[in-house]
Amino acid sequence: MFLTNVPNPILESYDQDKLLIPQSKTIGLHSGFYEYLFSIKKKNDITKYQQIVNNLHRLMDNEPTIRNYSIIVTGHSLGGALSIIFSFFLVFEKGLFTDDPAGFISCINFASPKSGNIQFAKAFQELELQKKLICLRVANHKDIITERPDR
Repeated sequence: MFLTNVPNPILESYDQDKLLIPQSKTIGLHSGFYEYLFSIKKKNDITKYQQIVNNLHRLMDNEPTIRNYSIIVTGHSLGGALSIIFSFFLVFEKGLFTDDPAGFISCINFASPKSGNIQFAKAFQELELQKKLICLRVANHKDIITERPDR
C-alpha cells in the first residue's frame, strides 16, 4: 500500500488542548482510495467527493428540514474503504448541518480493507470520541482482506 500524506484536518478544526488522543500533523491514506475520491477528473473538473457533497448541499438547500436527518455512509470491500475516508472528511464540511454534526454522520461498512495508517486511525478515533462520527466496521475474523494492508 502506498500512502498519500495529507494535513490532519483535526488540527485545523479543534483546539489541541481539548483533544483526547495526541494527533500528528499529517495522516496517511491509501493512495488509490484517496485518489479515487479526491482526484479531479477532466470530465467536469470536480472530485467525486465534491460531487457527492454538492448533491448533499443541493438536497439540503431544497428541503431545509432534511438538515436534521442523519447521514449514513456505507459500502462493502472497496466501497467500505471509501466510506471510511468519505465519512471522515464529511465531518469537516461547513454548512451541511444546522447544528453541530454530532450523531448525524454514521459509517457502516463491510469487509473493508484498511484505509490509512496509524495516524489516520488515531484521527478517526478522535472524531468518534468527540461524538462527531459513529462507525461500525463489520469484518469476518478469517478474512485476510480486512487485515491488509498492514499499517
